[in-house]
Amino acid sequence: MNPGAPTYVPPPPGAKRPNPVLLGCIGCGGLALVIFVVLGIIGAIGGSHSGHSDAFRTKATVNERVASERVGGFSDDDRNYYHHGIQHIVNTHQNPGNFTIAQVIDQEKAREEQRQKAAENARYAAEHHDYCADANKQEHIAAAKSSTYRVAYRAAVAGLAANEKCTDDNEHLINQGYLLSMKALAEHGLGDEEWRTDFNQANQLLVECQTKPGLYGTRPAAECETQEKYNISAETNWDIESR
Repeated sequence: MNPGAPTYVPPPPGAKRPNPVLLGCIGCGGLALVIFVVLGIIGAIGGSHSGHSDAFRTKATVNERVASERVGGFSDDDRNYYHHGIQHIVNTHQNPGNFTIAQVIDQEKAREEQRQKAAENARYAAEHHDYCADANKQEHIAAAKSSTYRVAYRAAVAGLAANEKCTDDNEHLINQGYLLSMKALAEHGLGDEEWRTDFNQANQLLVECQTKPGLYGTRPAAECETQEKYNISAETNWDIESR
C-alpha cells in the first residue's frame, strides 16, 4: 500500500503509372533545355510496387495463379502478401478489380508491419506493466466506504492476483497484508468462514511490515501497525458478538 492509503472501514452490506511533367525550358546560349521530372503518383487506394515490373500494375484477380503468371511469378513474400491481401479485400466486400497486383501486395505488407508493431508494443507494455500499482488500486476499491462486501471481496481477490506479479519486495509485502485484511473483512460480512485464516495471514505480514529493514520506523510501517490493531479489534468484537 502506498503511503497515505486509507485504513479500511467495513462497508455497509489501383495506382497510376508515373507521368512526365514538363517543368520548363531554360535558355542557355540559344539552346533550349527541357527538364522532365518523373513524379510517382500514389492512387487513392494504395501505393505502387516500385520494386517490380509494370506487370505488377495490372488489375488484381482472386485467382492467385493467374496473378502470379501475369507478373512472371511471385516471390515467396509477394505470394504470401497477395494471398492475404486478396482475402482482406474479399472479406471487406471490396472489388479486387479496383486494385492493381502491386496495391494488393503493398497494402497487405503495410498491414503486416502494423500488426508486428502492435504486437511489439503489447509485449513491451506487458513487460513494463506496474502490477504493484494495480494491486494498490484494487486495495483502495476494497477499502472504499461505498463498496459493498461483494465489491470489496472481488477487488481484494483481483488485487491479490495482481500482487503476485509485483516485483518490489516492500510494496508486495504491504499490499499483501492490506489486501488480505480487506478480503477477511469482506468475507466476514458475507458469512465466509475463511475470514479468520486470512486475518491471521494478514496480521503476520503487517507485523513483518513494521519490523522489516527499510520499512521500520517509516510511515508505511506505522500504517501497517494501525491496520493490524484494527484487524485484532474487529476479530475480538466479532468473537464476543458470536458468543
